[in-house]
Amino acid sequence: MIKNNKIFIALIIGILVFCLIGIPFTNWWFNGCDDFGGVYIGFVTKTWRDLLYFFINGQINQAPGPSNIANYHDIVLSFFGAYYRPFYLIFLAIQYWIFGLNAYAYFLCNVFFHAVNTALLFIIFSWIIELIPAIFVALLFAFHPQIGYRFGAIVNLHYYVSVTCLLGLLIMYKRYLDSGKTWMYWAACCLYTVSLFTRESSIVFPAILTLGTYLYLNKATLFTAIKKTGVFWGITFLFLLLRLELFPVHLTTAKSPVWATILHAKLGEFMVFLYDAFWFSWLPWGHPLVRGMLLITALGIVSYLFVINTRKKFLLFFLISAAFMLWPAYVGCYSPRYIYEALPFILLFFIGCFAWAPRDFSKMRNRGWLALGIMTVFFILLTVDNLHRREQKMTIIATALYKLTTVPNITTRPLYLLSYPMDGLGDQPTDIIRVMLKNPHALIYVTRTSAYVQKNAHIITPTSWRNVISDYYHENFATITPTKNGFWYQITDPNKIYFMTQEDKHDFIIQIDKGILDKDPLFLHWDTDTQSFKIV
Repeated sequence: MIKNNKIFIALIIGILVFCLIGIPFTNWWFNGCDDFGGVYIGFVTKTWRDLLYFFINGQINQAPGPSNIANYHDIVLSFFGAYYRPFYLIFLAIQYWIFGLNAYAYFLCNVFFHAVNTALLFIIFSWIIELIPAIFVALLFAFHPQIGYRFGAIVNLHYYVSVTCLLGLLIMYKRYLDSGKTWMYWAACCLYTVSLFTRESSIVFPAILTLGTYLYLNKATLFTAIKKTGVFWGITFLFLLLRLELFPVHLTTAKSPVWATILHAKLGEFMVFLYDAFWFSWLPWGHPLVRGMLLITALGIVSYLFVINTRKKFLLFFLISAAFMLWPAYVGCYSPRYIYEALPFILLFFIGCFAWAPRDFSKMRNRGWLALGIMTVFFILLTVDNLHRREQKMTIIATALYKLTTVPNITTRPLYLLSYPMDGLGDQPTDIIRVMLKNPHALIYVTRTSAYVQKNAHIITPTSWRNVISDYYHENFATITPTKNGFWYQITDPNKIYFMTQEDKHDFIIQIDKGILDKDPLFLHWDTDTQSFKIV
């Protein structure tokens, strides 16, 4: 009966998350050059054979980008530099076949898997705590502040699908350990394979399973745990062999890193991670004393609960697992989207700290669950509001791009984009324009200084008490004047915007290559007053 109740509650939670995040935002649009490149991949993928070929040509960066900048896929990729994600490419292609340019449908796919992850996490959390607290903690996952800021980019679907596979794997594998039913073991292996070929970050999961098996079986030896997870290790080994065959190791001579600079950057990234890990990323920038005190208080409470806890080995396991899942941040830069894969283990750590505290903390624990319910409602409202603000900006971008396709001669002359906001259009929007024009070979040029950033309002802007999704400026702070062989950019308010790579220059000139000028392109710039592209 309890098992059936859990399944029913999990279904209700999933439906609630899907309705709150998915249903209201019907005017969603694609977000930045990653999304645009993903749509382009779907656009040029025509047959089922192409889908299978992604297992050979599985590098994700396949869109051409600007016509005057070397293609990314012209670079010889190495074992450590390739993003080999065949299922990611298959998802993009199938979505385009079904949905075309209906971005809202892509968005609903993201929401669906996020809702499934929330429901699965509720089941996992209910192994440790009672049903009501498990509901609240699962909803905290669903409405983490970064969901409002980052969620919904269609190319991030592989994060959500990968986590769905890993959570399903945990449930199936635990049931195998409890019941000994081998079909559950093989189902878990299949889920791991799908996750690994969707996003390589799950490559650390066999280590997590081995350590978890050793702790869960209590009297088992480490050798026994390795034997039980042997197939997972075998799948990982075969994946690495395939990757090595497709992308050989290329050893290059690199400059010695400046360790002081690296450590300083990693310290900053670690602070961002801590704010994300404690749900503090909604706090406004600045106010270092207030932010610092809140973080120190949270760390102090959790540290105290850890010290007095009687099940430290399980808490350490959750922390180690979260650290494993964050490995992409160690080899590159930490991005808030990385925390999505680590959040389940971070939440399990927090749950264990409170749920396994000594019994004389029971009254405080009940008050804690009440506070958790209030926090959950707060983060639901925060997330829905920020998603609504993002939808408004996306509507502006979508309208401008559709309007651009109606410009006379747009299909007969090359295009040259002179300016556009990075927020919403990314480094370059050339790939989505090709799809909208239904011409994969259209000549579209940009300069590396074309994109500009709104100072102190790029994506997010602080208010008196929280960070919110920023609005676009409604006034032009740069004028573009044609010269003999290029264009003169005059910045009227350098405190408002800067163009990429030109941060320290108020005015600058870009020269246009004669070969491009001879093709007689249409020169376009983003007009902030009308929120659309205009011909210069």
